[in-house]
Amino acid sequence: MGHELRLDTAQGNHVPNVRLEAQVFPGELARYAQMERKYGTGFSLIERAGPDTRYNCHGLAFACRRTAVEDVNVVLQILAEDRYREVKDESALPGDVLLYFGEHGEIEHSAIILESPEINKNMKVPLVISKWGNYKELIHRASDCPYRFLGARYFRMHQQ
Repeated sequence: MGHELRLDTAQGNHVPNVRLEAQVFPGELARYAQMERKYGTGFSLIERAGPDTRYNCHGLAFACRRTAVEDVNVVLQILAEDRYREVKDESALPGDVLLYFGEHGEIEHSAIILESPEINKNMKVPLVISKWGNYKELIHRASDCPYRFLGARYFRMHQQ
């Protein structure tokens, strides 16, 4: 069973969320471990935290690992009400958020930039931290994951 935390945007509007206190099932662990092996082959995946159902990738990026934000419309609400603006990849900085978009424009995944995408380094692919579902938090190259990097876009919170 889960519960909701009090979480508001900068404009004071409620952010629907759920904090689950459930275990990660063995089948789910096996599926994510298989993905980790697939995307970690020849690349570096660094485990930052083990499996945890209390938060998801959007909760990592927008709610300080306290809860899961499951509805992508809520992610859009956060972007608008917390004054996030899209930035070009060459302007992305550590702390910016990278959103992965699916083939039909839907948000699939969130990550936080740890190392900027430099033009002459790593083919402009930043180093990020993200959470793969209920699985682990992993530090990885933004393209070394089960989500579609091709359509990824960078966002930064602005004060004004």
